[in-house]
Amino acid sequence: MISIRRVGRLFSAGLVLVASFAVASSAQGQAVITGRVTDAQGNGVPGANVVIPSLGLGVGANTNVNGTYTITVGDANLGRSAVITARRIGFAPLTRTITIAAGSQTQNFQLSQDARRIDDVVVTGVAEATSSKNLTISVGKVGEAQLKEVPAVSPASALAGKVAGVRVSFTQGQPGSTPAIRVRTSTNLAVGGQSPVVIIDGVHSHNGLADINGNDIESIEVLKGAASASTYGSAAAAGVINITTKRGKDSPEGTVTFLTRNEIGTAEVEHLVPLLEKHPNELNADGSFKLSPTGSRIVKADGYIDNPFPAGTWRNQLIENLQSGRTVMNYAQIALRRGNTNFTTSFSRDTDRGILPLLEGFRRQNIRLNLDQGLGTKADISAAITYGLSFSDQTPTARAGSGSTFFSLLQSPPDIDLEFPNATPGCDAATGGCGTRYSPVLPRAAAGGTARGNPLLDLSQRSYNERRERIIGSFSARYRPLSWLTFDGSYGTDRLNYRETDFLDRGLVGSNTTTENESAGSLTLHTDNNLAANTQASALASFRLGQLNSSTRLTYQYEEERNNHFQTAASTLKVASVPDLQAGDPVSIVAGSSIENIRTMNGSVVQNFNFGDRYLLSLVGRRDGSSLFGSANRWANYYGLSGAWRITQDINIPGFQELKVRAARGTAGLRPGFDYQYETYTLASGLLSKSTVGNTELEPALQTENEIGVNASFLDRFDLEFVKSDRNTKGAFLLVPLSLAQAGGFTAQWQNAARVGGRTHELSLNTRVIERPNFTYNFTLTGERSRQKIDELNRAPFRVGSTSQNQNIFFYREGEALGVIYGKRWARTIAELADNPLNAGKDLNALFEVNDDGYVVAKGTRGLGTERAIAYVDKEGKNFVKIGDVNPDYSFGFANTVRFAGFTLYGLLDGIKGGDIYNFTKQWMYQDQRHGSLDQSGKPQENKKHQAYYNVGFYDGLEPNSYFVEDGSYVKLRELSVSYTLGQGLLSAVRFLGPSRSVKIALIGRNLKTWTDYTGFDPEASSNGDFNFRVDGFRYPSFRQITGQIEIGF
Repeated sequence: MISIRRVGRLFSAGLVLVASFAVASSAQGQAVITGRVTDAQGNGVPGANVVIPSLGLGVGANTNVNGTYTITVGDANLGRSAVITARRIGFAPLTRTITIAAGSQTQNFQLSQDARRIDDVVVTGVAEATSSKNLTISVGKVGEAQLKEVPAVSPASALAGKVAGVRVSFTQGQPGSTPAIRVRTSTNLAVGGQSPVVIIDGVHSHNGLADINGNDIESIEVLKGAASASTYGSAAAAGVINITTKRGKDSPEGTVTFLTRNEIGTAEVEHLVPLLEKHPNELNADGSFKLSPTGSRIVKADGYIDNPFPAGTWRNQLIENLQSGRTVMNYAQIALRRGNTNFTTSFSRDTDRGILPLLEGFRRQNIRLNLDQGLGTKADISAAITYGLSFSDQTPTARAGSGSTFFSLLQSPPDIDLEFPNATPGCDAATGGCGTRYSPVLPRAAAGGTARGNPLLDLSQRSYNERRERIIGSFSARYRPLSWLTFDGSYGTDRLNYRETDFLDRGLVGSNTTTENESAGSLTLHTDNNLAANTQASALASFRLGQLNSSTRLTYQYEEERNNHFQTAASTLKVASVPDLQAGDPVSIVAGSSIENIRTMNGSVVQNFNFGDRYLLSLVGRRDGSSLFGSANRWANYYGLSGAWRITQDINIPGFQELKVRAARGTAGLRPGFDYQYETYTLASGLLSKSTVGNTELEPALQTENEIGVNASFLDRFDLEFVKSDRNTKGAFLLVPLSLAQAGGFTAQWQNAARVGGRTHELSLNTRVIERPNFTYNFTLTGERSRQKIDELNRAPFRVGSTSQNQNIFFYREGEALGVIYGKRWARTIAELADNPLNAGKDLNALFEVNDDGYVVAKGTRGLGTERAIAYVDKEGKNFVKIGDVNPDYSFGFANTVRFAGFTLYGLLDGIKGGDIYNFTKQWMYQDQRHGSLDQSGKPQENKKHQAYYNVGFYDGLEPNSYFVEDGSYVKLRELSVSYTLGQGLLSAVRFLGPSRSVKIALIGRNLKTWTDYTGFDPEASSNGDFNFRVDGFRYPSFRQITGQIEIGF
């Protein structure tokens, strides 16, 4: 009889035997990849991420403290060729192709330090994730290593000076505003129409970048034109920016990590517009103003602006009334990586007071959640959502132009107190003895000029608030039924709810500058609701035949956008302190609304061939249909062709690790505006009138771009890229005036009436100058030179205005460079006057002379009220000539990183050489005699000028002229960071830091210093954020920020 105990032992042995066979069988059906990741000195690199992206989530591992890793791959993928990548922040990633075979294999990686290239894998504009070495097109990339030293306030600012061919300009300093972006050259003639397509985690964004926190960004990829962006079709001629947020994939396996980053600091304007400290009025013996019987100041007979203000009365209104704004940025992130799951969530809160007084500034709060989940070995899903809520307490006049806060502030008389402008000496403000605070009625005896009102009045009593609510969400799924076939599907949505409230209470002090009166009150409500969604389905097939790798991707996409706009205003309120339209006078209430529905669908195919990682070829075809196109041209086709030869894979060249030549040609488009194809009418005072006639033949503008490039890595320290791009945009949109008789009473029509050409040369150099265990130094240099021209214009040449006074500063005509400034040019030599037909036969040397400023004036008028610069007139009798060109000779970026022990010093210089700015601010300040350049006190008596020489002659009724064209060259210290990261020994020694994984302390500067000869606030000035319209017109200036930062990870 067998005992129960013996049966138990036999059963246990059987289980062990079965388990052994199962394990053996499993091991035989699996591939186990092990290895070690080391640095250049052979030291293990902990926390490196080793992944096989093509096999989906969960197929990868992080290295341990010794730098070792293990990856297990299921039997479904055996025999497959795949790319394995090892990467770590601060190192250049290393990629190789392996064959997944049953059993064990070893793959070791030695990484080189390279803080400028976090990730050498590109996902934008290609069939599948591709190593940059195997790219056939130009893709600019900014990774986390380039972002973390100085966290970007917005994604746009993260690109400044870091990507060749991408210009970023901070044209508007108002808190919450985003910089302007242009990729290479212009693609159309419209003001402000050069922005690239923006994609955020797969979502096609239509609502800007103001709501995105730079701390959340993992990488930004940039496609620079049609040669690389043909996969995006009719919207991509101006380029594509693809933003990927952090997803937790680099977190240690099975560990929850926390990161907090907090900054606090101040903001101030670095360079102030020079204000006039002298005046042209007569003084009494005691230094006080001599007044006429009516109380007005008496202008001196000589008209020279050279007398000082009475002691203690002159004040710099900018210094007295601009504030040092406080900036606070708080950021917290939680990340998890466990098996097939990646998870990241973050919260941020940013406040920026700005530099204007009496306002709260800008506040933003963001919550983000990203999740990746593998479903077995063949499928995975991903989801991402960002919710942002921001508030801006500003005034409409804080933006730009005449009537703005900066207009009034720069034009304010310098000898009054704007808080109590009518106060008497020794008055008591607490008892009301100093008059009305911020009164709009300024003393008539104040220093000459036209009264522009009190800029502080509007800031103190007008409530202007903007509220933005933004939701960006995406969901995607991938299924790999076969080792060579992958299906993808995704849905993305971008929703914006915008509300604007402008309230001036009834009974407050009115804005009348003659007598104080009570305001009738006003209320304006404005809402915009935007909903954009994109749905996409694709299939990817990858094959390998010997050394030939083939990837084919088929994609279908549907996009829909709905815009609802509503605005209503009451110009008179019946009840005080009630910001509601029901309090408005019904007679004064006006309302307007609009609804836009846009639909687009497209299909595309991308075919890539890779022969032995040496010969590379990519083919793209795409067909777009859109409701924005004219009804007779609803569909458009696009293509792309590119190839590359990696020479060093065939030929061993001493000193070169990589040498690649490539060429690409592609097409992409620009979509018309919503109303371009339709008949439009205007309604005023109940009367309907015709405006633009419809155009059923309207097509998307078509850009064709040819690009050649060279990529070289040499001496184990340098990575060089040179690119030349030639692009031609045919069918650019233009509003063409029409004959009323021929057009049936309509005045104009949108047409494909222009062709714009552009040429760009780009250079990028990444270096690893010094690499030692405790000391590294690297720098990145980017450079660009672009030229652009109007090659064809199917209408008569015309002038273009871009200021609040509609100055027609720019001129469009066929064959002319885009961005040329036209106006009066003041003659510099007497010989120039001979071109004027009216001067024929005259003895010009007897009639004219050149004054000490270098301008031709009538002889005998120097120093008199009749002295005027003489305008040049050409042989056709015209004085409207070229006076400037906004296009710079070149632009550049120069980033440097030094690491020593735990210290890191990082700095980014960004600048342009050449290119003109029209200083409209200075011109208008001449009328009111406020600009510091009018000061005559330091000049020899024979060189002094009468005030009319400036405020009549050069001011010239605000007509554009060469006197106010200035060189816009500059070099900016765009970013600076000095940081110290505490070592593990110190963290362990300090008790309250014990749980911390890392602690970094930093001093950060943004927009810190500008070197320029420009006399305005800042040379990064333009109208409507357009690089072709560099006009400085009383805009909110950019300011520098200095902050302290502490970052703790645990």
